[in-house]
Amino acid sequence: MASAKPYMDTKLSDTMATAPTSVKTHAAAKVLNQWRGLRNWAMMAFLLLLLSMTGVVRAQVTNIIYQDNFARTGALNGSAPDTVNTPGANWFACNVPGLNAQLQTDGASLALTNLPGTTNGFYLNGFLPFQPQVGHIYYLSCNIKPLSGGTNWLALGFATHALTNNFFNTYQCGAGWLGIRGSGTNISPWGSIAGNSSFTNAIGNNFQLFTVVLDTTFGNGAGGLPNGNSQQGWQIRFYTNNVLVPGGNQTIAWGNYPIKYVGIGADRAQGNFQNFTLTDVLMRQGAPVIVEEPQNATAQVGQTTTFWVGVTNDYPAAAYQWMSNSTPIPGATSASYTTPTLDMSYSGLNYSVTITNANGSTNSSTAALTVVSGPPTVYSVTKTPSVTNLVVAFSKAVDPVTGLNPANYALIQGGVSIVSASYGSSSNNVILRTSTLSTNTGYYLKVQNVKDLYGNAMSTSTNAVLPAGLVFFVRADSGVVYDSSGSLVAQWLDQTTNANNASQFFGVPSAGPAYLGSLVRPTTSSFNNGQLALDFGNTSLPTAPRWLAAPSTPSLESLVRNTTMYAVARFTGASDELVSKTWGNLPAPFDWDPNPNENVQYGNGVNNAPSGGTAGTVSLNTPYVLTSMLSFPPENGLATNNFNFWLNGANNGSGSIKPLTGNPPTISDAGFPLWIGARWDLVNPRMRGQIAEILLFNTALSDADRAIVDNYLGIKYFTFAITTDLPASTTSSNGFAVTYTFVAGAGSAHGFSYQWQENGTNLPGATGSTYTTPILAPGDNGNTFDVQVTLPDGSHLYSTINTLTVLNVPPYVTSAGIPIWNTNQVVVLFDEAVNPATAAIASNYSLNNGASVLSAAMGELPNKVVLTTSPLSFNANPGFYSLTVQNVKDLYGNTAVTASTAVGLYPNAALWVRADTGVTTDAGTNTVNLWADLSGNNNNFFSGGGSTIQPQLVTNTWGDPVVRFNPTDTVTNYMATASGSPTLGITGDMSIIAVVNPRALNGRTGHIVSKTGIVSAPPTYDNIAAPYDFFLGTSGAQLNRGNGTGPTPGINYGGYTATKGPSVGYPSLVAVSETGNMVSHYLNGQAAGSDVLNSNFQESNAFDMGQQVFIGARSDGFNRLAGDLSELIVAASPLSSGEIAALGNYLSAQHHFVLFNSSPTNLVVSSSNNHLTFSWPVDHTGWQLQSNSVGLTATGSWYTVTGSTSTNQITITPDASKSSVFYRMIFPQP
Repeated sequence: MASAKPYMDTKLSDTMATAPTSVKTHAAAKVLNQWRGLRNWAMMAFLLLLLSMTGVVRAQVTNIIYQDNFARTGALNGSAPDTVNTPGANWFACNVPGLNAQLQTDGASLALTNLPGTTNGFYLNGFLPFQPQVGHIYYLSCNIKPLSGGTNWLALGFATHALTNNFFNTYQCGAGWLGIRGSGTNISPWGSIAGNSSFTNAIGNNFQLFTVVLDTTFGNGAGGLPNGNSQQGWQIRFYTNNVLVPGGNQTIAWGNYPIKYVGIGADRAQGNFQNFTLTDVLMRQGAPVIVEEPQNATAQVGQTTTFWVGVTNDYPAAAYQWMSNSTPIPGATSASYTTPTLDMSYSGLNYSVTITNANGSTNSSTAALTVVSGPPTVYSVTKTPSVTNLVVAFSKAVDPVTGLNPANYALIQGGVSIVSASYGSSSNNVILRTSTLSTNTGYYLKVQNVKDLYGNAMSTSTNAVLPAGLVFFVRADSGVVYDSSGSLVAQWLDQTTNANNASQFFGVPSAGPAYLGSLVRPTTSSFNNGQLALDFGNTSLPTAPRWLAAPSTPSLESLVRNTTMYAVARFTGASDELVSKTWGNLPAPFDWDPNPNENVQYGNGVNNAPSGGTAGTVSLNTPYVLTSMLSFPPENGLATNNFNFWLNGANNGSGSIKPLTGNPPTISDAGFPLWIGARWDLVNPRMRGQIAEILLFNTALSDADRAIVDNYLGIKYFTFAITTDLPASTTSSNGFAVTYTFVAGAGSAHGFSYQWQENGTNLPGATGSTYTTPILAPGDNGNTFDVQVTLPDGSHLYSTINTLTVLNVPPYVTSAGIPIWNTNQVVVLFDEAVNPATAAIASNYSLNNGASVLSAAMGELPNKVVLTTSPLSFNANPGFYSLTVQNVKDLYGNTAVTASTAVGLYPNAALWVRADTGVTTDAGTNTVNLWADLSGNNNNFFSGGGSTIQPQLVTNTWGDPVVRFNPTDTVTNYMATASGSPTLGITGDMSIIAVVNPRALNGRTGHIVSKTGIVSAPPTYDNIAAPYDFFLGTSGAQLNRGNGTGPTPGINYGGYTATKGPSVGYPSLVAVSETGNMVSHYLNGQAAGSDVLNSNFQESNAFDMGQQVFIGARSDGFNRLAGDLSELIVAASPLSSGEIAALGNYLSAQHHFVLFNSSPTNLVVSSSNNHLTFSWPVDHTGWQLQSNSVGLTATGSWYTVTGSTSTNQITITPDASKSSVFYRMIFPQP
């Protein structure tokens, strides 16, 4: 716009030469009449500035509002300026002389030479009342001399609050301040404007002319604040000595508070102010200018459409009059016009608008309306608080014959029937009364045969039934209205019955014509899974942010306290805004910008907002379903003021919001618009990327309701992906079982159901992600297996059909080993189940080297045989003994081939270290440099180097040698193998047994043994199991299996944690055994929980990345062991519960500690014949029974009852004459 250019010049007086002489002379005469008698050179410079501008824009000098030379002495507070055009206006200023907090005039200037006192903080401020009007340009100037203060500030500018004891901060006071360093070295403009900037400018310690210009001829000038005084779009410009400050052309980005004052002040700086002047200089002239004409529109019969016009230079306030075929439309007097419901008679009408201000009128071009036939569509289906009602929102009114016919509606799941149908708040929505709906079931509604009022029948559609409380719902596949370009989105229609339509008809009013119209509207683009999304920009922060906004309504203002927000989005750059309701840059009540971390701020727009906290990060260029929820008790059983985040349906962080400060201290809605893709101030954060769908609920959704929304969005926006399919064929042998695994998903969707089938017939109870066949027989050869997947919408998908081949082969021995806990046994494992009639015959087995087999018995597994032998020696292993097996048959009559097998250890130990054997220390010290492997695999451990790194060999309280790991905040004790031994790269079934005495268990101090991934730059994977990681957490031992991001894509680790953990300060046996995906923990020989690996990780995906094995720490050093390690066994085979119990008994005897349950228990007391019998669980044998009596006389101390530690029951004879005698069980400490 040509008339705006002079204001952008860096030196305003240079424009004077462009003005016609006659205009300059006329303007100069007016100015001289107003300013006659001014004595100061600064005033003359300012006069030249005014003259230069009047010559270009036909301005008129209207008024000197304030002028003050401070030619008086005394307190500034209560005094009047030299020139006042506001009756009764006096200075309001700091005035506490006793605390050096008084602004004073010295006869020539306002002197800010006193350091502020403590009662008013650091700030000295003074204000005069001032309320700007739309369509004016105001000049505030002053000569300022900075004296001292370093990097602290002197200030001049416009204010929203007269705060004499607070700094001119951006949200409470400053609408635009020019700050001058007390050192005189630079100037910085700031305030509630579109951006801030500072620059170095050696202004020195002399008087300089500073000017702040407030231009209210920009902006939309309508609404924005409750009182109608909108600063949004007004420009503020900052000058020093008539030169525009670099970056000093700013725009007020929100009207957070009306400007009510002009002022001066200091923030711990000192200086002098002379010739303070505020002048209303000019008003822009000219008729309104149209920058976006009304566009042609095509709409369906039965719907409405909206015409709009983009206008600048519409000040003073313009009047609008829309016309149809040149006939004025009554009441159509705003910048947009929405038609009535259309029928075919509207087709062909032309619409235009006339815009009029005090300087003239402008007529728009005409826009043609075309009305076409088209069927109704379903916008949304939602539940209500009643469990027998649904609301169906249509795109247009539906006729009563078809729209209110219950037979045209059907719920797919759950056997729920439609009882009746009636109109809701309008004929665009239908209320269905149903039989009782389950609160835990996700429903889909089928709608068919419904017509609009003109006979157009809809296509059959299946629609997710969304939870109650949905107040705002937009999606890119419905309700998108384009502007005349055909590609830029001007309106996004709300799919609920609330009609909270988001639009951008008039561009960005705060930024002038450069931001108007199509330049700032979002587009639509391809998103994911064949769906569309609105595109808000690319990775470079756009010059003009793309956005849409919906006016505030009662339904949108209900989004306080309990709220749930959903968005489907893809981010292409950091710091992105999804949706917000703010007062300026403050949430009122929320501001959701989830990138790079999910983040929601809550507040009321007045005082400091609480942080909604941040959650896990999101990645760029990845589609997500994002969920944020705020809940107050008692809903969902959550604590007070809780926020929760979910990403693709998985938890992504939670916590409690911080309390609000100030008054009011509550979250509330300030009545401002709902913004999409930007915040009201239009500065960072801004959306860069795509938004496909937004759903806002005024309730904290239950887990079941969130699952409904997750499933709806997951199925819609994500391709159903089979991450683990069945192979086309599998070959096994008789006597074996086959385990199949099938994993599928779609984004946030969860709630798929699986049904395994054999030969096309459903297998009862086989509904998990895995299925294990019974033991295979020859007759199973050729059977087929597959999985039928039922999606939440009732549709089905199928896995690959697997054909099973069963080989009928004889059994063979896979291993034979001497149990570590019993040298009079050999455990024999066959590849399949064997016939006890032949397998339990001792004569079918023989040992060499003088050893003999005394008996044979079946083990707890059908492929295990336990042989009782003459005494055997560990020292001769492995390979000293060999076992010959003959005449053993499987369950199908196949006889094993006679063969000999080397006898090793059992379990199949890949690693075996003991503190009492094979430990080497540095000469003359107890620091360990070598811990030798006893398994025969030569997996020896070496120290990390240096005495501070090495663990120590010490004797514990029980007199046994232990290897002690004693980390500090800066030092980690650990040992590691020399290389990644293949025998330690166990990717299949395994077991780990450790005798450990933890000193502390805080989540980082219980690491026992690990083999993890490698370090790459970036990222790092040395904290991910590859293939195992075993440690003690705060609640118990945990085994992780993983691939360290090896060759298997997707989830890279999974684990399971024991249900109970060891006690600190006492030796315990911790053990874990894994078979397939099932993990079983044990503590002191007792079961401590069993479950499958979490995160759907499969043992078959475990991968060895060839790294070292560490004991006493994880390879990244983050998790360490604080405590003593007596023995550690890592085996490439699982152990049964009986074997772990036997191993526990053996190891506890070896290391002189008692095996018992360390968890508290209760005493059971019974009486008989003047005797008391105390009993407790067998697994608590070893606990002490204590009494506070000696010889049955009560005392103040506790004493162990003799013999109680070797049993779980003891009987005493009480003395009935004694009272206050108590008994208790206590865990024995060393």
